[in-house]
Amino acid sequence: MSKLSSQIDINKFFFHGVCNGPSLDDKGVQRSLLRFDNILRVGALLSIRQQERECGKAFNDACPGRNGLDYISICRPIESVRNAYSSFVSNGLSIILDEEVVLGLPSRLCRDFLPGEFQIKDKIVKDFFVGVGVGEAFRENTRKIKTIIKSNEYNLPIYEI
Repeated sequence: MSKLSSQIDINKFFFHGVCNGPSLDDKGVQRSLLRFDNILRVGALLSIRQQERECGKAFNDACPGRNGLDYISICRPIESVRNAYSSFVSNGLSIILDEEVVLGLPSRLCRDFLPGEFQIKDKIVKDFFVGVGVGEAFRENTRKIKTIIKSNEYNLPIYEI
């Protein structure tokens, strides 16, 4: 596993935090790994409403929160006291997305939210997945993460963030 910032310019990518929040106990880590497996199995990041439409139900413990039922939150690292990246990505498990996920979408499908954060309507397909970010809370689970990636037939590099 290599350090992401030493490999690429992280400002050219977006991140979707797979975890439930900034404080991750063992149960939270396991729920996040299950959610990560669900995302790869389906082949897309889905809003809660899309999860219900395409999978028959929402993924484990999905709740509307700030994104509501129709949006998926993605973010970039920015210099700020508190933002989506520092809260949901830097310590957790994340899917790294090509910047075209935002640049290629019509404005009706993408909205600015908090600093450095965008919300994408309904779905982000696996074609935009370029890697997996692993923060400190997930480093000891790297082998499990590799197994999930392989069992879902993906070839995604894992980066320490």
